Amino acid sequence: MRLILVLTVLVCSLTTVAGPFIPFEENGKFGLKNEAGQIVIPAKYDALGWSNGTFSISGNVTGYKLGGTWGIVSVTNQQITQADYLSLMPAEGSLLIATKKSSPVVVSAGLINTEGKVIIPFTYAGVKVHSLRIVAFVRDGNKFKHGLISLENKVLIPFEYKNIYPIGSLRYAVEDFTGKIALYSEGGKQISGFTIDSLSSFKQDVAIIYENGKQGLINREGQLKSEAKFREINITPEGIRARMPDEWLVMTAENKTAEIVEGDSIAYLGENRYKILSGAQSWLTDLNFKHITSQSVTDIDSFQNGLAIFKTNSGYGVMKKSGGILLKPAFKRILFEESYLLTQDGNNNWSMRDTTGLLRTSKPYDRIGQKHGNLFTVTRKNYWGAIDETGREVVACVYDSILETGDDQLAVKFKGLYGIINSREQWLVYPQTSKVRLLNKDRYFKKVNKTLFLVSFDGTVLYFTDNPISVNAENFTEYISTGGNWTIDFDGKIVSRQLPPVETTEKVFPASEGLRGIKRQGKYGFIDDLGRLRIANRYEDIMPFSEGLAAFKIRNKWGFINRDEKIIVHPAYDEVTPYANGHSIVKQKGLFGYMDNEGKIVLPVRYNSVEVLKTKRLLLTLNGSKGLADENGNVLLHPKYESIEDIGNGYIVVKQDGKYGLATLKGLNTIPQMYDYLVYDAENDRYLALKRSEWINL
Repeated sequence: MRLILVLTVLVCSLTTVAGPFIPFEENGKFGLKNEAGQIVIPAKYDALGWSNGTFSISGNVTGYKLGGTWGIVSVTNQQITQADYLSLMPAEGSLLIATKKSSPVVVSAGLINTEGKVIIPFTYAGVKVHSLRIVAFVRDGNKFKHGLISLENKVLIPFEYKNIYPIGSLRYAVEDFTGKIALYSEGGKQISGFTIDSLSSFKQDVAIIYENGKQGLINREGQLKSEAKFREINITPEGIRARMPDEWLVMTAENKTAEIVEGDSIAYLGENRYKILSGAQSWLTDLNFKHITSQSVTDIDSFQNGLAIFKTNSGYGVMKKSGGILLKPAFKRILFEESYLLTQDGNNNWSMRDTTGLLRTSKPYDRIGQKHGNLFTVTRKNYWGAIDETGREVVACVYDSILETGDDQLAVKFKGLYGIINSREQWLVYPQTSKVRLLNKDRYFKKVNKTLFLVSFDGTVLYFTDNPISVNAENFTEYISTGGNWTIDFDGKIVSRQLPPVETTEKVFPASEGLRGIKRQGKYGFIDDLGRLRIANRYEDIMPFSEGLAAFKIRNKWGFINRDEKIIVHPAYDEVTPYANGHSIVKQKGLFGYMDNEGKIVLPVRYNSVEVLKTKRLLLTLNGSKGLADENGNVLLHPKYESIEDIGNGYIVVKQDGKYGLATLKGLNTIPQMYDYLVYDAENDRYLALKRSEWINL
């Protein structure tokens, strides 16, 4: 198998910029002119500059391309080297990074200077220049191993590591293949152990170390100046500041603390599992916030059937509830689809696996769709097919598209024609030019020109119409051009009719509580299902009936009538809402209140807004402050809070002066308003209160 080594190049600062020299093109070839416009290099090269597409002068030379390879030429048109290199780019000082073939199938990297002299031999897969040191790497099987060498090609740090990078002050971070980092000197001396997760550059002779999501300080000699216990450390010219991790107090409504947990945030993942996030790291914990895994990840999704998708820098994987790894994080994307896992690899190929991680599909697919019935639609090479729950391809990928799937039927497009097949690829409806729409196991729609036909699989036409329709689970609705609508079952029988208005009508609204609003001659009223006028069209606007009442507008004010057109609420309001739970929110002179179904104002019209919550209680806003009323409009808490969250268990989370606490519906605080955030964990009936840490000087 061919082996072509990949060159990773770090292009650093150049000793000389382009200056007065300017490349020019003539007849598809390139040359160089000086500041006076004189030609110093005739236009005879395929390119001038460097193989990364940039142009600059380094030590009075630049690169040239001829016949697909690169060499060095001076600004006086002297060829320093032949075009022997596959790539050529400037590094630091007078050094150039070059690659060439060391065998017919292997590309190697080395260093030459601007005089063409080989400084580092071409024995490496790649090199990076850092001052007087070179980070080089070699290929060992399917991995690259890094080492550190001098300009004399002396090995200072052996080629045994995953990565090596400079962190300033003649120090290097060396990462092993477990992901741990140690500090090394420029001479290759190991200064610290491989215990560090990450390491910053040195500032003021100290660097920040990261261990298990926390930060500490180390000096250039590898001495620990501060253990890794801080959430964050900030090094500035004015000094060094740090803060401890934020704390979450696990509390009861009676203000008793059960646990104290460190972390930026806590999220419940379901199935008695939590995610604690700190910085860019997440940990899986149990209900008592004990770490289930010692290794952190970037993120964890919610659990489904005992499994959760997680993310690392390497990709996506699947984690068990126990913390064990079902699928290693090697995938580009993972999706849950019922009790199956759909995985996309680095080559964008999709596969299906069961919840044990077992690969079910034997072929890679460009796409795997959602499960419909017992089938998943799939595509390969832009053609559509289907697989069953075992991953077996039951419908070959030969169709233009799969339009719909049923229990055992698929509406397909095949070679530009439309038809219906079963999962054994037998034609139930042979390909035709007319578009088809699958309805159920033995019915479909076929559209010919503007006419829609309801057809059985044996070819019997059961119904047809030129009118628009909407499809329901057991029937469909046909909208008659004259204004009514019919309900038809899938045997073609008319189940019910809503007749159009007897008189010409401009607009007909959907039915509500047996009556439909209409607009006729610019005014609004109501008709019944037989099209008979029940409430005369005399109003400027209307709303649908709700709880036996409908809002009407006259003289630009809103009120309510009943089905007998008796005025229940006289038109006196700028805005109203349809009745719900026996009440309507009303607006008058820019303010809001609450009214019962007899027209009595049970909450005065004095608030900037009134909002009905899921608990049916009312959130009140007055001059930016929040209050609470019960479902009958009785004020429980006068507006005085920045925010109120009614959590539905007899308590409310309140915020005042930027701090959160817990109160009863009568406003009695049970958890003091002293926390930076407070959230109710309804699943486990407890509260999580956040106390953010303060910055201190180190």
